[in-house]
This record gives sequence, C-alpha cells and structure tokens, in this order.
Amino acid sequence: MRKYYMRKDTTCQNGIQIIFEPLNPILSSFFRYLKVSKFPFYLSKLVNSSSFGEENAWFNYYEEMDWEDKLNLCNKIGRDINSNELEIHIYDGQKESLVLIKTDFEIIFYNYSRKILENYQYDNLVSEIWKNEMKIYLDKFKSNIDNCNPETKL
Repeated sequence: MRKYYMRKDTTCQNGIQIIFEPLNPILSSFFRYLKVSKFPFYLSKLVNSSSFGEENAWFNYYEEMDWEDKLNLCNKIGRDINSNELEIHIYDGQKESLVLIKTDFEIIFYNYSRKILENYQYDNLVSEIWKNEMKIYLDKFKSNIDNCNPETKL
C-alpha cells in the first residue's frame, strides 16, 4: 500500500490535496481532476465495480478492458496486467498512465471520499441530497471493500 496524506487546499478544485510518498504525480493528478459534485456518482460506480472518469482523468478495471487495451498495456509495462490491477490515466498536456493494485486504489479512494465528505459536511456549497448520497455510498463501498478483503477492514 502506498503511503499518502491529505490536507485541505483551497487552490484545489475539490478542496482536498492528496500527496503520495514517494511522489506520484499521475495518481495525485487523478484525484485533483475529480469534481466534488460528482463524488456520489463516482462511489456508485465503484460500488458496482465500474470504471469512471472525467475529461482529463479516468481509470479502467481489468474486467472492463478489451484485448487491445490489455495488449497495449502489456507492451507499455512489459508484462501482462493482472486481474487484481487497474490502469489509471490522466491527460495533462500528454497522456500518462499507471497500473495500480485494485484494492489499494479502492482504499485510497474510500479514504479520500471520506475526507471530501468531512470537508463539505457543514458546507452550503453541496446539497443535503449530496451529503446523504455520500454517506449511503461510502457505507456500501466500505462493505464491498471489507467483504472482498477481510485482511484490510476499514
């Protein structure tokens, strides 16, 4: 599991900056491009093990990759992608990507989403519906993670 920490940052689009150690600009950028208003949607997709993305940041679960995606990735990383991995893409002037273990990504995303909810819990910039959906999907997502990975109970 990668080490990371989060902090409030008003210069970030979503108000929370995530910093990885060692630095990982692709993964940090992925989170930077996500939109606060769409976090319930992102979580609903993750609860259903579906990929999602924004204009400059997206990811693909192994199960959703076709053979061409897997072949291109194999050529890029020099090995086959494993079924427990996913590929994250960003476009920041040029397309970049990285492969990450699915469980690691999901745990990071869950913790980041909790921080987003915590940051906006008492804020009028988001609706009560948004807050309630965040709580519901965070609970469902946590349950999925815990059920699939008993050794990493959140």
